[in-house]
Amino acid sequence: MYTKNRIFDCWIFTSEFLENSVLELGLFAGLLFTICFIFGCHTNTPTYMLSFILFQIVNLATSSISLILTIMLHVMGYHLIDTFILIFFMVLQSYYTIVIYNHYQNLREGIIS
Repeated sequence: MYTKNRIFDCWIFTSEFLENSVLELGLFAGLLFTICFIFGCHTNTPTYMLSFILFQIVNLATSSISLILTIMLHVMGYHLIDTFILIFFMVLQSYYTIVIYNHYQNLREGIIS
């Protein structure tokens, strides 16, 4: 919820903004690193691709932690269908990360010019 400041006639963010800002920051960072990745692929510059690869590795690590916590909840009796969806997207993301890393290595070693 936004509240209006009557003195400066601008919008001030409340606590709901702070709760959603982490998600928005992650989406913005993902967009920025994806643009760097596309630019790196277009110009065959592996330096720009490295930021995207590191971002993907961080995403995989956080997804792994989320999967471990979901499995713990499943053992405690909370049966969540999200586990299968999370595993599917982790496998897909892992495959894409390996393919992108392979392309990065080929560019860095000069196999692809």
